Amino acid sequence: MPAFADVLSPNQRWDVINFIRARAAGVLAGEIGPEVTTATSPEVPDFAFEAADAKSTLTQMLKTGPVLLVLFERPAPIERLQRLTTAQVPFSNVGLRVVAVGLATPSEGAPERRAAPLCVVDVASEVISMLTLFRAVEDGRETELMLDRGAHVRARWTSAMHGGLPSPATLIATAQRVARIALAAPSHARHPH
Repeated sequence: MPAFADVLSPNQRWDVINFIRARAAGVLAGEIGPEVTTATSPEVPDFAFEAADAKSTLTQMLKTGPVLLVLFERPAPIERLQRLTTAQVPFSNVGLRVVAVGLATPSEGAPERRAAPLCVVDVASEVISMLTLFRAVEDGRETELMLDRGAHVRARWTSAMHGGLPSPATLIATAQRVARIALAAPSHARHPH
């Protein structure tokens, strides 16, 4: 393999490495089902987002407990997202937060964007590309990933899965189980980029 020092900058080389890691994590996440796994599991890379004119990151959200990462195709599944938004109080009682990301750029001023529930966040196109790696065509229009505080995928549901997407009560029980999983020491091999 040829050297890339003269072809790619250090940041570009890290972009390639991070893509390979995210792609592998996405493939491995596809093997996880609705039952909580305590085995070593793939990690969703950190990303920044904006919601209600406030900026945050996945890492910041995970400080309080598990996160349900909802990845959906457009048009947004408004009924499902409103159901998750309505359950925010019982979710917050167990430390569960919801972050929903549309995996296509909405047209500016689209009615869907104005009607979107609070859990829907805006992300950069690069983040959309990365999160798309955590879905498969056979998932249907939605994929939901339960992440532990280390951003590891501990449970996964899809709209095409037998049984479909979980109820709020199931999500609460799952979040409680995930919150009890001991976190591994953080890897220093990652390059935050």
